[in-house]
Amino acid sequence: MKDIKSNRTRRVTLRFTPEEFQQIEKHFHTATSRKLSDFLRKVIMGEKVVNYTRNQSIDDFLTDMVLLRNQLSAIGNNFNQAVKKLNAVRQVPDILPCYLEARQQYKPISAKIDEIKSSINKLSDLWLHG
Repeated sequence: MKDIKSNRTRRVTLRFTPEEFQQIEKHFHTATSRKLSDFLRKVIMGEKVVNYTRNQSIDDFLTDMVLLRNQLSAIGNNFNQAVKKLNAVRQVPDILPCYLEARQQYKPISAKIDEIKSSINKLSDLWLHG
């Protein structure tokens, strides 16, 4: 298979105003081309340029979900430790402090679940009504 670059021996130099170059960069950053030269070559040769779009609401949602996932993981670890203590109790008087600790650990879990539901509802409203 021939290397396409080996046939490219001719060079063209173009000059742009800052505004023109800014517009080129704007289009380049939405294209799937990794190199500006590949992007410009496609445009000049009239080839199809594939663009992608980013949905800021999805990006924000994913950022929130990653943060919530990490928080839930930490809370879940604490809750598991409390439950292990509860399971390790051999005498009835020792159960009450373990039970109260487990209840305390569940409160942030419940709050985070509500936060996740709220985020999902906001995003679904954006997608369905947007």
